[in-house]
Amino acid sequence: MEGRGRPEGEPRGKARVRTQRRVALPPNLARVNEAARKEKSLRFTALLHHLDVAALERAFRRLKRGAAAGVDGETVATYQQGLQQRLRDLCDRVHSGRYRPRPVRRVYMAGFYEEVRRRWYRVLKRRSQRALTWKRFNVLLERFPLPAPHISHPRAAPVVA
Repeated sequence: MEGRGRPEGEPRGKARVRTQRRVALPPNLARVNEAARKEKSLRFTALLHHLDVAALERAFRRLKRGAAAGVDGETVATYQQGLQQRLRDLCDRVHSGRYRPRPVRRVYMAGFYEEVRRRWYRVLKRRSQRALTWKRFNVLLERFPLPAPHISHPRAAPVVA
């Protein structure tokens, strides 16, 4: 499949929406997106230079207003007070290497495992020729255990299941 070039007369720096479901990408991220689409084995090792205050503000605007507080206890409403100063500070910390995200709580991993277990039981129960009970399901899990969940982020602490 041949790629198509930019239509004549279209300004190079303008972000545009190609479909109704997609949002417009800034030109620098559109070029990264295009490179990733063309070369599947391409590795991106340094993308933080694309992060700026405007990108952080766009991400903040996409947050759900009624969302629960994060691991640091901050809610959307409290972070919004003095937003521009907070975003500039965050951007400076990211670029200087002083920003270190907090690791994800282990409680979520246990909850994730239990949710996968419940859903797997429902699927098997629906597809089973015989009535599947929790007792029979647990016997199956002993014979064919689900893999233990783990955090795959390189800086996160290992989780012991």
